[in-house]
Amino acid sequence: MDLENTLLVGALVLPWLAIALVQMGGKWSRGHGPGRWLWLVPAVISAVIIGLVAGQGPGNAEIIPLFTWVASQGIGFSLQVDGLSLFFGLVVSGMGTLIFLYTAGYFADKPEEFKKFYTYLLFFLAAMLGTVFSGNLIMLYIWWEMTGLASFFLIGYLHHDKTAREGARMALITTVSTGMALLAGILLVGLSAGTFEIAELVVLAPEHAGSTQWTVGFILILVGAFGKSAQFPFHYWLPNAMSAPTPVSAYLHSATMVKLGIFLIGRVFPIFRPLEAWEPILILIGFTTFLLGACFSLLSNQLKAILAYSTVSQLGFLVGFYGLSPAVGTHWDLLHIMNHVLYKGALFMVVGIIDHSTGIKDIRELGGLRRRMPLLFWITAISAASMAGVIGTTGFLSKEYMLKEKLSYLSDGLFLNAFPLTLVIIGSIIKMAFSVRFVFHVFLGPESRKAVAHFHPPSFLIQFPPLLLTSLTLLLGLFPAITTKVLQAFHVTGLHASGSPPLKIWHGLLSPAFLISISIILAGIVLYRLGQATRWKWAEIPPWARLDLAFSHAMDKLPAFGGLITRLLGVEHPRYHAPVILSVGLLWIGTPFLLHSGAFPLPPFGGGELLIASLAAALLASAGACLVLVRSWQAQVILTGVIGFLVTFYFVLYRAPDLALTQVLVEAATLILLLVLILRFPHLRRPPRALPGRVKFINGFIATAFGLLMAALTLVFAGQPPATRLGEAYLVASLPEAKGTNAVNTILVDFRGFDTLLEIGVLVIATLGILGLLLRRKRLRTHA
Repeated sequence: MDLENTLLVGALVLPWLAIALVQMGGKWSRGHGPGRWLWLVPAVISAVIIGLVAGQGPGNAEIIPLFTWVASQGIGFSLQVDGLSLFFGLVVSGMGTLIFLYTAGYFADKPEEFKKFYTYLLFFLAAMLGTVFSGNLIMLYIWWEMTGLASFFLIGYLHHDKTAREGARMALITTVSTGMALLAGILLVGLSAGTFEIAELVVLAPEHAGSTQWTVGFILILVGAFGKSAQFPFHYWLPNAMSAPTPVSAYLHSATMVKLGIFLIGRVFPIFRPLEAWEPILILIGFTTFLLGACFSLLSNQLKAILAYSTVSQLGFLVGFYGLSPAVGTHWDLLHIMNHVLYKGALFMVVGIIDHSTGIKDIRELGGLRRRMPLLFWITAISAASMAGVIGTTGFLSKEYMLKEKLSYLSDGLFLNAFPLTLVIIGSIIKMAFSVRFVFHVFLGPESRKAVAHFHPPSFLIQFPPLLLTSLTLLLGLFPAITTKVLQAFHVTGLHASGSPPLKIWHGLLSPAFLISISIILAGIVLYRLGQATRWKWAEIPPWARLDLAFSHAMDKLPAFGGLITRLLGVEHPRYHAPVILSVGLLWIGTPFLLHSGAFPLPPFGGGELLIASLAAALLASAGACLVLVRSWQAQVILTGVIGFLVTFYFVLYRAPDLALTQVLVEAATLILLLVLILRFPHLRRPPRALPGRVKFINGFIATAFGLLMAALTLVFAGQPPATRLGEAYLVASLPEAKGTNAVNTILVDFRGFDTLLEIGVLVIATLGILGLLLRRKRLRTHA
């Protein structure tokens, strides 16, 4: 491994080392004095290293194998270093640096929060870097779920707040449940192709493009991506995650975690783009989410909710954009992602500053802050202009090329050709309206008395990160040649088409895209004026459209639903557990067995073996019948032991003396312990309440049927001896692999060591429970 790759691996490992050092650190790690600046070091170093690697250009794409984890299944740690991973790695580490800096100002008056909060941020940074650089789909999934766990900690950071707890629960359940679909899709695709390495799947993709298994796996992977990127119908969790501190919202929910779904779609683009299902699914879900998020943003009044729903909208646009892209590759997808990172990260930080300075989160209670925060006004105005697509910003470049793509798609006459352009125009008009509202209602007009009463000016430190993001928005928007050169460094073969036209700030006065863009701006201003004229009285999301309310209601009713199912099944009492379990076993095992019973040969029996087996079966049946008929607990316990002893006949019959001896010892110990318990607890001697006759009949039928089924299965397995026996393999491997001549010992200690360890754990737990029961009476007497 060369120096460059070694440094890159170090950049990924560094956040984990920082977490360990922080937990072992002293006062310097608690955010007091200069200690709070040390938190910047891991993110800064990671960003610098990733930036240096990216600066080598698109020709440095390679796979870095680190080590194999499960060789038989093709699972191992490998890094895929290409333009996509480097771009997202730079976003994660670069935004992480700014968020760490922003947090230093945000929690300036609460230094005791630094250690815990920064630890969570470092955990998230490390998990994100692992995800975007993973070259193996299984390892990508593991890192993927770690980001969800880190986001759960960060969203629920203010755990004393019920809203924060519910938001964290909603985010975790939604992303984890869709993540299970992602895992299922990865397994389907990887097992069908024989590899989980992403680079190998790209090569093998043409061979599997027509298979049903490949298509189903692709759809399941999309479900995981849609859940993480808050696409319809999973869009509800993102706005409810906004109860987290603003650094979390700016980092996770604008720039990084919610874009993991977009990253995954880009990563699997060369693998699944030839599928017919790619285009309709991504276009329908993506642009529907785009319009839905824009509408909800216009109808919201909380500052974070406005930005959250606009994030949902933009994520939907990015999903739809990949759906429109031809199989030969896409153009300027990273431009749209970069634009959203810049303006949305800045605006979320602005919201945190407003909340920090005024204590107000409702846009209807703000106004006139321009005179008190002039720098923040210009930051907000430029970032909102980029969100609306005003000329001179990266948002304008993004919107112009977005409209050109939609117009090209319309002229091609492809699937749903008018659908994307129509929804994008409507959604962009709405986006223009709420962008203007965001600026005007907060910074212009008369001052809010409530805001002035609680106002304190923000420090320059907390304003510097959004100022830097806004400056980049202007710089890259006014000088598209720089933007072109920067983004071309992240070209990925298979994802990006070759020969992308250079970005331009001007496409002609009469170009269709420019005319539509001007029309969108004018229509958005008209919509804003209508809202002003009606005083935004209609600005409220109707309850029927809020899936988050349905989710919360379902979670609240889940225990009651579980109780209902328990009562319907009659398993609220332990005496019903065995019948229910055995009934399910009869259905799932007995039904296919009966349907194919004629295909199973029976084993040959000698006269002596058949006689012993029949005698043992008769004795077992007699003991079982007696067990049902007697009422005394002591007699039932003794008969249960007798049945266990009779099972020993079968072990003797099949020449397993060690199992027979074990069975005798276990049954003897169990019988003695149960009798001792009954003697020490007199109330156990009372016979239980008699069951109704029909219940006894049903239980007897289930028990008899299940016993016959197990007997039949035993005969079937005995009649089909395997080609190779496991015992023989253990005997052969005992000496060379386990260095032992006693096969029983090597099996228990070496080949099945973990199984033995767990069995010992079970025995220890059972022993402790028995001791607790035996000593219970003594403790009660002592307390009395």
